[in-house]
Amino acid sequence: MPVGATLVITKGSTGSLSVSGDSGAGIGGTYYAPTNELGNPNCGTVVIDGGTVTANGGGLSAGIGGALVGSDGGNGGNITINGGNVTATGGGDGNYGGAGIGGAGGGDRNSSSGCGGTLTINGGHVTLTAGAHNSTYGSAYGFGKGSRSIPNGPCELTLADASYLTLTDGTNLDPNGTYTINGDPTEDMIVVPELVYTGEILDTSEIRIDDSKTGTATYFGQTFQVKASADGWVLQDLGEVREAKEYTATFKKDDKEISKKFTVAQSGTQFVGDGTVKTYKDGAECSDFTADDTITVKATPTATGAAPTKAAARLGGDPTAGQMAVFVGDTQVSAPAVKGADDSYTITVSAADVLTLGGVEPNQAITLTAKFVGNDNMADAVGTVPVNISAVAKVVNGSYTTYVGESGLDAAFADSGNSGAIFTLLKDVERTTYLSIDINCILDLGGHTITCTVGAVATYCRKARIIMPPQTKPSPSPWKRKTAVRWRH
Repeated sequence: MPVGATLVITKGSTGSLSVSGDSGAGIGGTYYAPTNELGNPNCGTVVIDGGTVTANGGGLSAGIGGALVGSDGGNGGNITINGGNVTATGGGDGNYGGAGIGGAGGGDRNSSSGCGGTLTINGGHVTLTAGAHNSTYGSAYGFGKGSRSIPNGPCELTLADASYLTLTDGTNLDPNGTYTINGDPTEDMIVVPELVYTGEILDTSEIRIDDSKTGTATYFGQTFQVKASADGWVLQDLGEVREAKEYTATFKKDDKEISKKFTVAQSGTQFVGDGTVKTYKDGAECSDFTADDTITVKATPTATGAAPTKAAARLGGDPTAGQMAVFVGDTQVSAPAVKGADDSYTITVSAADVLTLGGVEPNQAITLTAKFVGNDNMADAVGTVPVNISAVAKVVNGSYTTYVGESGLDAAFADSGNSGAIFTLLKDVERTTYLSIDINCILDLGGHTITCTVGAVATYCRKARIIMPPQTKPSPSPWKRKTAVRWRH
């Protein structure tokens, strides 16, 4: 059945056909034409719709396909098998052989084998055996080329179902072929949309099998492009998909299943709406504090629902994943806090610690930074809030420094821990009671005054040494009262 000719074995065929080539293919190319002249070694078109067909190649020819004429092997043809029971065996001499279906082997070491041609198996059953050969001299295949060098030309197999084909022991498919199978969907056909953590249960209804895609799978030792239908395949229950982590999507049809892993991505983090960073004093929102106050910082980081575009700058300190702490610049000034029951973070920090640990001066605007350390669900983020912290005195005792507000002066001058400290006045002080200094210390007025608005005593100093700025001429005392003044130390 050389090139240009077509053989059709009809579906209604109930008998059998057994053919063996003398030196040509069982069905296909031939060494001799009916005119006793050299024939055409290349196979034409063969369609088998039914019946039982057995084809054996002669010499180094294919069972169905090319024949050896001269030194080069003939090529396989266009073979379609829609039904029936087909057995094709290539010819061989133990060293070189032809394909079961495909090309013939070459006649000498410098010759070329025939190419596989095209083979489509839509139904029935096909059993292939390569011609007897020694792979040291060049392999022959169940479908593909015969022995000798790799030929030019197509080598394409389309298989409707893997059960339609059998390769006998020791027989393989040509590794240089192109293979397609109409089979079950594969993992690469499962489509999962981009999923990013939002804090809510995510919609997974768009996870599906896209049968317009082509997957890959291994059959008979070769990689097949898989064309499949999504019909009948059902996505199994995924449970609650919320957290940023890995999940598995599984589809089932009858007793078959395929699965694909996917990941819910980490979200960016934001401080918006009611979640913005705010500061409180005694439960009321405010931004003005004294050095004696405790500042309460509250914030609620929320997911943006989109992947983070840029990581927040890492700040030094010890908060760990999912915690939040307050910083001034790059310096941590609070202990880390964990998320509360309402998903917010509440952090308390001494206003004096903000000044001393943060290395900033009082009586000016200061920026507090709430730093959220990212976890699996949400990325690092920072939020800021401006505050004002006022202080009337700076206290230095060796390497220790703190600040005092006006309401804390009395306690500071009575605290034995401040013995030996230097108190530097930072602003004028107006009091309604006298100031009692009960520790050994130095009070540097720094050019400021302490004024008592009522009462007889503006200040009462038992153990303090007072430093006043040098004066070139008499000036009013820095200790003022509206009535009488008495100063002792």
